[in-house]
Amino acid sequence: MGVRGLRQWLQIRAPPTPPDWKQFEGTKVGIDILPFLYNAKKQNKCIITAVASLIEFIRSKAIEPIVFFDGKPPSEKKEVVKERAEGRLTIQKEMDVLTKDLVDGPDRLLVEHEIEKLQTRNPTVSYGERSIVKQFLYTVGVRQVNASGESDPLLAYLSATKGISAVLSSDMDMIARGIEHLIMPNEDGMWVEYTLSKILSTIVLSIQQFRNLCVLMGTDYTGRVRTIPVRTAYQAILSTTSLEEAWHGLRQRDTDLPALQQAVRMLEGSDLTLERLLSEKEMTRWLAPISPAEPTEFRTIQATYFPSLHTEFLMPPTVVTATP
Repeated sequence: MGVRGLRQWLQIRAPPTPPDWKQFEGTKVGIDILPFLYNAKKQNKCIITAVASLIEFIRSKAIEPIVFFDGKPPSEKKEVVKERAEGRLTIQKEMDVLTKDLVDGPDRLLVEHEIEKLQTRNPTVSYGERSIVKQFLYTVGVRQVNASGESDPLLAYLSATKGISAVLSSDMDMIARGIEHLIMPNEDGMWVEYTLSKILSTIVLSIQQFRNLCVLMGTDYTGRVRTIPVRTAYQAILSTTSLEEAWHGLRQRDTDLPALQQAVRMLEGSDLTLERLLSEKEMTRWLAPISPAEPTEFRTIQATYFPSLHTEFLMPPTVVTATP
């Protein structure tokens, strides 16, 4: 997800640092929630418990979390969406075969283990699961936003306009969109921060050059266009003045260039407005005060999903501010 190989390259060239949570105290941070839900399912964890732990942690830092859900993906991602759907279908077929073996075969424990492994390879988050997450967020008074399309450009817009101070996500193309503070868990489960201005200073690129680099490396918007190895792409960007010049210098097909140019425009998002990123209904919800917490409903959900979780920062909300 995001930019192919970017995280590994930055780990060497401009490594992330532990977040200074104090700089975000009293501010709003946007949470790109779906990657966290998928990650919980990959680890065979309850998604409600995972979300509750995340909200509790953010509020414990005196920060207001705002949770963002994706809407319909753009047409530019049709190839990626198709590939993921095909991957899920293949896994489902394998699971169907194993399920039959589970009924008919003697090796029940072995088959159950294989099914569990397949479920974590390409997890899905159903409409019903999203609904229960939204219900939980409502009960603890967390503002939630449903983007008209992807949440990424909305998060980038709000970051640029100071509506939020940072973004929590595992999607690396958030940086290429111009988000200054991207915070995510690393492979060891520890929080790390990628700071855009520090990255650009270290690798000696402008934000436009950095976007060009990301597009050459391959993004969800470049479809089946051939990706360029990061070292080759970086040298090409350093030694040229534009994406077009770099692409021609790499002696790639001219027919692929329009797709790359469109991918850059998607990352720039320069023509986007809040009205285009949110429906009229969601705009009203965004501008309205946060709904008060619902103690009775919360206790019901707590008893079902996380009876032992410390809830000091879940009920009532620690930080509740109206969005101007």
